[in-house]
Amino acid sequence: MDPGSAFEAVFLDPVGQTVQQRWADAAITVGFEKLEPVSAFPVIPGRRWGPGLWWSATTGRHVAAGSNAMRTQLMVLDRIRG
Repeated sequence: MDPGSAFEAVFLDPVGQTVQQRWADAAITVGFEKLEPVSAFPVIPGRRWGPGLWWSATTGRHVAAGSNAMRTQLMVLDRIRG
């Protein structure tokens, strides 16, 4: 069994419609860095880290990150694709 077939991605397309697709297919065909975030990233007072933007060398623009974990994933993906 293909490891990517067990997971699905749910995201909003450029027109704002919800799309559900196998992760393996979506990872190849969808430019997630070009899509808007599905939900707002909340700012929680007192936290040491909050949402922000990561400058992606791959895309040449900022990509939104809602947490430190997301930012780390963006850094890794930018390194792999760049």
